[in-house]
Amino acid sequence: MKDSDRVKETIVVSAAWLFERQGYAKTSMDEIAKQAHKAKTSIYYHFDSKQEILRAVLSREFQTITDSLKEAANIYSENIPRQINEYLALRMKLLRNARVYRRYLAVPMAEISEESEIVRSIRSEFDNMEYEYFSHICTEGHSMGILPKGVNADAFARMMITILKGIEFQFFHSENYEEMRETYETILKFLIMNTCDEKNKQ
Repeated sequence: MKDSDRVKETIVVSAAWLFERQGYAKTSMDEIAKQAHKAKTSIYYHFDSKQEILRAVLSREFQTITDSLKEAANIYSENIPRQINEYLALRMKLLRNARVYRRYLAVPMAEISEESEIVRSIRSEFDNMEYEYFSHICTEGHSMGILPKGVNADAFARMMITILKGIEFQFFHSENYEEMRETYETILKFLIMNTCDEKNKQ
């Protein structure tokens, strides 16, 4: 890693720490510089604005999520039911660990602000990745006989994204995270096992 890349990484990590703890609006460029142990001029050399730093922070979080989900999908590429189960379980754990993004889940997205626009943009990129994934899974489900041919791949992908977004809000704002996680993962196994059993009976 080049020195300039190292400095940028330090700035992003430092800003993420501050954004998580006190929020974007209450974090100043001066505080980011202090946390990163860099001169303020160095911060502006690498980033034009605080908005650009937030974008880098969120991009970093979602890149970690995307890379991990793709790796899980590759590991279980020969076992689609297992792949779906692992993907959906891992997905929630990874999103929960995206601490800066999670901070904005409770913010009404109808509110227009510097951060809400950036959050929407980054999340949209992730949604597009998931759309492609679920469309592919639907096609695989057709070929394996798990899903009827009448299930439209576009509709399936859009519905999955909508359902999962609704679950996210409940998942991350539950008073008992472990209870929610165990219930969610049990439901996944139940639904996927029943689907596979039905396939095997045909």
